[in-house]
Amino acid sequence: MLVSFIRLLCFCLSDNADDELPDYIMVMVANRKTEEQMAEDLSLFLSNNTTKFTTWSVMVEVSFELFMLLISFLISPHFC
Repeated sequence: MLVSFIRLLCFCLSDNADDELPDYIMVMVANRKTEEQMAEDLSLFLSNNTTKFTTWSVMVEVSFELFMLLISFLISPHFC
């Protein structure tokens, strides 16, 4: 689902997006590239929208990590 959303966002924010850009972004996220590194790599594709996208992607990553922490806490034996 996240890949589909990234694909849609790429095509909305860029005139230069192709079918491989969302996959490239997923690789950058998996490799834990910093917001600055992602901005540098994506600026060719997203131009003026690069900062919007990289800020959003960092927020999504942090939200996901917090969600996973909450789930691990809830399923831990110490919670009950």
